[in-house]
Amino acid sequence: MIELATMSRKKIFFTLLISILFLEIYHIDSMFPVSSYSKGSPSVLEETFRNKKAVLDEKIKIVTVTYNKNSSMYLTRSITPTQALLSLGYPVSNSNRIFSTSPADRLYTDSHILIQTYRRELSNLTVEIPFRTETKGTVLCAKLAKPVIEQEGVLGVKTQIIEKYYLEDKFISERIVSESIDKEPVDKIISYTGANHDPDSVTQLGYNCNHWNSVVDSLNATDEEKQWLRFTMKWESGCNAEHNKGFYKGLFQWSPCLWYSSYPNDNIFDGYAQIRNTLNKVRAGAHPKYMWPAVYKKYLQQYPPLSWLPE
Repeated sequence: MIELATMSRKKIFFTLLISILFLEIYHIDSMFPVSSYSKGSPSVLEETFRNKKAVLDEKIKIVTVTYNKNSSMYLTRSITPTQALLSLGYPVSNSNRIFSTSPADRLYTDSHILIQTYRRELSNLTVEIPFRTETKGTVLCAKLAKPVIEQEGVLGVKTQIIEKYYLEDKFISERIVSESIDKEPVDKIISYTGANHDPDSVTQLGYNCNHWNSVVDSLNATDEEKQWLRFTMKWESGCNAEHNKGFYKGLFQWSPCLWYSSYPNDNIFDGYAQIRNTLNKVRAGAHPKYMWPAVYKKYLQQYPPLSWLPE
């Protein structure tokens, strides 16, 4: 009886040993097919497969790690790629980017893990600060005005600390960490002489037909000339000698370049000078239908053509 009992114990022991070896050699999933648990509750199934996964993941696996362009092969019992890197002493931080042939939550044997490193470089950069150009006076006709440099411009200088990011040897981005001004720029100042006046340089009368009509009426001119002058300045500028809203200027809306090429010493916003020079220009043969075409067309709708000019 004692021998039979001893033999039974030996038989049980060898049976268990063979079963353990069988489970180690063959994949555990083959021993617990999903169909055999199809009638169980979901929580029981999930717990069963989590346990199976833990048993499987704790097996020794072969992994290859590439870091700084150097590849090495290791044996590990880690469950995830990150655990494998930590156990092998590799850096795992925000400065690294990790790629693996295994998923993030499961490490397979024969996996390849690539570690790429972000690096930061700080450098000083000297930058020129451009100077501004200040213009004094209104440039009415640039080709006739003469620029005079009152003050030369000087570039400023500033120092910037630049932070650059690289992934391995590839440039990613950069930003300015700080900057300090070493030398302030000096503005360039240019003033213009000739062919240049400002509306504020004359007495401000605004839209004042009564005033300018009285000036016209005081001229040594014919009634026809006075009639045309009053009509033209009314419809050109509204009798405003300081009119400066568009390209043309003054009481009779002269082109600045034509005005200053003809009367270089006269202020284009001086209404008295405009009345005088306009009358003399027309008397000398300048035809209103070319110099003031729209207004002269309107004039002919009310009055006959100017008698002293050829049509």
